[in-house]
Amino acid sequence: VLFAQPVLTARTVESHLDVQRPSALRMLDLFTEMGILEELEPGLRRMRRFVARDIMALLSEGLDEPLNP
Repeated sequence: VLFAQPVLTARTVESHLDVQRPSALRMLDLFTEMGILEELEPGLRRMRRFVARDIMALLSEGLDEPLNP
């Protein structure tokens, strides 16, 4: 999922992995704690967005400008 969509929301995880919202949020929080994801605009509890910066960097290689989430 991360390579296809390096910017995620709980809804994205729910639909791709067929899990309920609490499970999707736990996964996102765990990946954030592990340093795989970074929360964009932390503090906003509604429509939280997460980015996999390392994957964004890989996808940006060879481009004139880096991809921005």
